Amino acid sequence: MMAENKEKLSHDYKIMKHMLCKGVRPQLMAIKEVTGNPLIDNMDAGKLETKLQTEVREQQEEYKAKE
Repeated sequence: MMAENKEKLSHDYKIMKHMLCKGVRPQLMAIKEVTGNPLIDNMDAGKLETKLQTEVREQQEEYKAKE
């Protein structure tokens, strides 16, 4: 959330068209927004695991338990 760190979102920006960054177009920056929905507000993409990550972690835990 922007207000937590006392950051301000500037509205005086330009969208640079036809600009390349390391050979490809620059990626969009994601900004977390408070929606009022507690389920969505508490969701942090950095804490989510993919199915493959979950399976690897479970296999590592099983291997450590066997030792």
